This record gives sequence, C-alpha cells and structure tokens, in this order.
Amino acid sequence: MKKIILFLVLVHINLYGSIELMKNEYLVLKIDEEQYIKKKLQSEASLLKFYLDKKEILVDELYIKKETIFFELLDSDDVLKLKALLSKEFSSLQVNNRKQIYELKLTSLKINELVEKSVASLQKSFKDNGIYPKDSIYARFLTFIGLMDELRVDVKKLDGDKILVESRNINTQKDIDIVRTILVSKSFGLYEVVEQEEKLNITQMYMSDITQKDKKYLLQKVPILTTSMIRKASVGFTGSDNRPSLILTFTPLGKKILADYTSTHISKKMAVVIDEKVYVAPLIVDGIFGGKLQITGDFDAKELHDLSTSLNADFLVPMQVVESKSFVEE
Repeated sequence: MKKIILFLVLVHINLYGSIELMKNEYLVLKIDEEQYIKKKLQSEASLLKFYLDKKEILVDELYIKKETIFFELLDSDDVLKLKALLSKEFSSLQVNNRKQIYELKLTSLKINELVEKSVASLQKSFKDNGIYPKDSIYARFLTFIGLMDELRVDVKKLDGDKILVESRNINTQKDIDIVRTILVSKSFGLYEVVEQEEKLNITQMYMSDITQKDKKYLLQKVPILTTSMIRKASVGFTGSDNRPSLILTFTPLGKKILADYTSTHISKKMAVVIDEKVYVAPLIVDGIFGGKLQITGDFDAKELHDLSTSLNADFLVPMQVVESKSFVEE
C-alpha cells in the first residue's frame, strides 16, 4: 500500500457546508526509505536485465524480494563477465553469492545526499510551474507591481533528514492541486505481459487495471523501463480523434532499451504501469526506435498534465508528511 499520503488539510468546512481556503501552510516531509529502496531496486533490476541480455550472460529467475535482487547464473563460464559488469555498471549494489546464486542489495543509503537532491528538484519543479519563493527577485517584482496574492512556495532542508515546504497565499483549489501534484512522486514502469497464464512463479505478479478493478494482468516483476529513464513527459493530442495523450521522451539509454525490447517482442503485449496500476497494455506491432512513447486511454487532460508534472521532476524520492500546519496571517 502506498505510504505517500499527501491529502493535506488545506480546507476548513464550516457548519453551513461552505469551504474556506487557508492562506498559508507549513509541511515537514521525510523520505520514505522503504518506498525509495523499492523504486531504486526496480530501476537497477531493469538495467541489469538489459545488460545481461546484451552481453549474453544467461541467468534464471531474476526477481526482487525483500529489498534484494536475486538470480542464478546458469553458465559458470560467465562468472568473469558478470563480475566485470557488476563492478562497472552497478557500483551502488552490494554483491553476495553462494556458488552461482547471486543476491544484490543497495549499499547504505546516503540520506543527507538524497534530501539535498530532493530539495533542489522540488525548487526547480515549482519554478518550472511559475511558482517562486517569497523572497525571490521575481516574487518581489510581482509584489512591487501589486500582484501580492500570487502563490509562493519555499523549499528548505531542515536538520537531519527532513524537508520544509512553506506555501503562502493559497487562494484557490488550483493552488492546492499544483502543490500536491509537485510533491507526489509517481512511479512509472513498462512491463512485459505474460500471455500464457500458467501457475504464478516467483518472477511474476498480478496487477489491476486502473479503470476495471476486477481486471488483472499477469506481469513479469522486473520492469522493462522505469521512471529513471524518462527525460521528459508532456501532454499531446491524437491526430484522429483529438484525445489527450501522455508523451514520454526517454534518455539515450532508455531509447536503446525500448528499441531493443519492442523490436524483439512483436505481437506481444507491454503494460504501462503507473503507481502499481495498469493504464494500458497495447500490442507491440513494430519496433519503437525514436525514443518516444505516446500513451492514450480514458484520461482527461488535467489528469495527464498532473502526471507529466510529477514525472518531469529531476530527482524526487517518495516522501511522507510528518507534520503540517495551516494558518491565516493577520
């Protein structure tokens, strides 16, 4: 179950049922280490699977369980190739093996570094959405010309592993929505759909459809691509019926992984998973070589805009709200 609970008490409902918006709010956030480790391991396992295939290193049952990546090396002649690969590309993982059974775990978390990167990413995300700190030159200029009621957000690192998000001039529901959207860390993944539903094994999992709760897909646990390989997310519209769509542009490595996978899995299904729900599971009809993916479905433009805002964060780890305070300045 997701631990990121960002439904914040920003409104007060009086006895007559009307809504009075609060003017200012302080939020104290803390990194959700369990969720961060989960997302990081999914990303590392995805890359590992890609490199193992490219270097023709045969393994069996690559999967993630209890904050550990497991797999069995099938050919002992590949030991040196595997050792070189893990040393070069996966220095953030601690490697243990018993004969040909390998276990990979994250090395100790550098919480202070994660917090600093998250602060910088949040500051950039707010600025990218036209929201500036209260003491910035731009905010002072708006105040000077009389626009004193614009939303202002300051993000600061507190002592230890906490982050302070100070929002001022919250006047509309839109202000509430944009702050919440930027703070939420979305998880994204492309997954292989298992066509022949045999007995569930340790490398597979079931995941529900976003719109049809009783519909489930059997997927491989290790994703093809993850959020870390997205360079840019944007909202577009289809040419045929002008429906809103999510357009993802991948990093050079993500582009290569997508091209390799789709070109070798023609007529197979690939699931688009966001926050552990399957949004669509299209049939692959051709290789995707341009490094872009357009996702359409039963979405509205606002939903996709919020999703693209979250996916565009440079570096944002899952966080929990540990303290909140709303008030109106006199």
